[in-house]
Amino acid sequence: MRNAHPLQPDPRDADPALPPPGHRSGARFNVLLTEDRDRPDEHWTRQLPRLMAPLGVRAHVARSAPEALELHARLTFHAAIVDLATPAGAAGRDQLGGLWLLNVLKRGDTVPPVVVVNTRATRRQAVKHLNEALRLGAFSVVNPPVRIEQLLAAFQRVIERRYAGQWPAAADPPAGSPPPPPLPPTPAPS
Repeated sequence: MRNAHPLQPDPRDADPALPPPGHRSGARFNVLLTEDRDRPDEHWTRQLPRLMAPLGVRAHVARSAPEALELHARLTFHAAIVDLATPAGAAGRDQLGGLWLLNVLKRGDTVPPVVVVNTRATRRQAVKHLNEALRLGAFSVVNPPVRIEQLLAAFQRVIERRYAGQWPAAADPPAGSPPPPPLPPTPAPS
């Protein structure tokens, strides 16, 4: 099935921006975004890539946990924003896809800092999901309804704490390439 996401190419296409399988370096700051299901254009997974692209951030959107793992196998992700309600597919059908994805990522060699978007659930379920996400190593948790300002603030905290305020450098930077840009200030909430 082809990826119908309006902002992101299908990872199986011959897109020169995507490296071949097994290639783990890149010149841009790569962020993995997962979403819970098809949403209208104003959903945060549509807005965030447009806001972060001018800053040198390439957002890769996955519509399921298995799709996110496929992308993770092809790219080095410097951060991730994972919606706990992301579909798990057949592999994790007994739990939320976002929790399943966190569990699998935690066991990998390269684990990006993960900002989690909690589920819309009863208070008791939301607390249970929050505790499980934190146990699995979530960097930060955002509760619904999600505002872009919350995600940008969490993303800035990732950059400040994990990368000392600088974009991570590529694993194999091209000779003579300029250093990564400093972190721009977070836009003021509206």
